[in-house]
Amino acid sequence: MVRRRPRVAPVVLGVLALLVVSVLAGCSDTRPGIDVAEVARTTTTPTTPTTTIAPTMVGAPAVGECRGPVTQAEIDPASDARPPVPCAEPHGFETVHVGELLDAPEAWPGEDLPAGLTEQILAACQPALEEYLALPEAGPYVVPNRVSDFAYFVPTEEEWAGGARWFRCDAFVTPLAPGEQTSISGTLQGVGASPLPAAYRICDDPTGFVPCTSPHDLEYVAAIEAGQDTYPTVSDPALAERCRAPVAQELAITARDDLSFSVAIPTEQAWQAGLRVVYCVVGAAGGDPLVGTLAGIGDQAPLPVAGGAG
Repeated sequence: MVRRRPRVAPVVLGVLALLVVSVLAGCSDTRPGIDVAEVARTTTTPTTPTTTIAPTMVGAPAVGECRGPVTQAEIDPASDARPPVPCAEPHGFETVHVGELLDAPEAWPGEDLPAGLTEQILAACQPALEEYLALPEAGPYVVPNRVSDFAYFVPTEEEWAGGARWFRCDAFVTPLAPGEQTSISGTLQGVGASPLPAAYRICDDPTGFVPCTSPHDLEYVAAIEAGQDTYPTVSDPALAERCRAPVAQELAITARDDLSFSVAIPTEQAWQAGLRVVYCVVGAAGGDPLVGTLAGIGDQAPLPVAGGAG
């Protein structure tokens, strides 16, 4: 099952209304214990330390394991019984934490986890993911991306019946389109310690969300708290003004007349449900499709126009 971390980082897919402002960017574990048998002083017979694993952790996965490429069909279920694969190969999940469920019910809960178990899992998975990815502390804005969600899984119904009560937290790359399969080359560990590569950033073309490695019209460069309860309107200049500084910082620009930025907000329904976030999006002022990321482009570098045109 996937849960979005309670930060403003992710673009919540399917609930955005794009408000184009057309403003030039000219301004700126419980671990197994070791049970060592007592050595009788009256004998020289050697004893071998044995590892005792709690019954609830029998068959538990291990931190650092990887599993195959994923679509939403692998992310959504309560359990993932697929075997590990070598992490040196393309893979979809990287396990960042394994823990033990406390006060779990006798019956397998499937996807209907009791609230208490869900709280345990979220409390463990979120910090584990942040540490694993080396995500920066939340500041005035965060960069929307495809890696700041985590998936979590519990034992299968058969494993649960055998006494297993572990849970697993996995890092992955979020699919952006129905049926899209994502995989990781290398590792996501430490990916947040430097500017995110284009493949893990979120862009937009006329068909919807795409990775920024694909031709696109807009890139989501920053997400900021809206700071208001009233649903905004397209004519509200305060939204554009709040995006100006994050855009300038993320792109490392002071003035460019070949870029424009816009504002994307959740739909009114999502807004009223509590998603009070503003997304700052950037594209070419002339409408040329771009490929790659604009992050750190500066004032002089040419735009990464798709196909090298422009």
